[in-house]
Amino acid sequence: MAMQDAQKTPRQLDPNSQAIIERVYLIGSAPAEPHNILTDLARSAIILGNMLQDLSDQYGMAKNKLASGIAITGKLFWGVVELSVPASVWRYLFRRWLSLFFLLGVLITAIGLFAGNSGMWGIGVAMLIGAILLASLSGLLRYFMLKAKIPPHLFVWVRLGLALFVLALGVYLARADGARIADLLKGLENFFRWTASFKVRLAWPC
Repeated sequence: MAMQDAQKTPRQLDPNSQAIIERVYLIGSAPAEPHNILTDLARSAIILGNMLQDLSDQYGMAKNKLASGIAITGKLFWGVVELSVPASVWRYLFRRWLSLFFLLGVLITAIGLFAGNSGMWGIGVAMLIGAILLASLSGLLRYFMLKAKIPPHLFVWVRLGLALFVLALGVYLARADGARIADLLKGLENFFRWTASFKVRLAWPC
């Protein structure tokens, strides 16, 4: 029995099996390509939106805004991803287009302010905000495709962007409906003053 155990040799795989195992191991251990991750994410959103739309049509809920919105968002995101690929001609053209769009927004805003046209400068401010958001998203996607990681201090920049957006929205509303907002605030002031005086009367001893 001991002689038989000593004569056993370990099992060896043929070259074809070794090649298959090596290929599977390399594919499974290789890191995912960032561009493919983003395109797969956009494609998933489009497929989800189309599936929801098909279900809505099947059950008599035509023109589902949520489903169409998800599909459109996926398509737009995919487009921005392709326009943000590093060292591509499309990214170069996209940056130039954004620069022209931003300058046009500045020009429209300035003309609207000088002319006293709130609708015109409101459009200009909206164009500026849109250009800044697109440039920020494109830069974020480009960084992810280059470094395969989320940029540092991302949430700080997100909070700063939200603060700027709220500030711009407040300025626009103050310019467009300043008198109505002032009347509303005056009404709230009177309400709180009346509430305070009412509480004082209740606390006053009889």
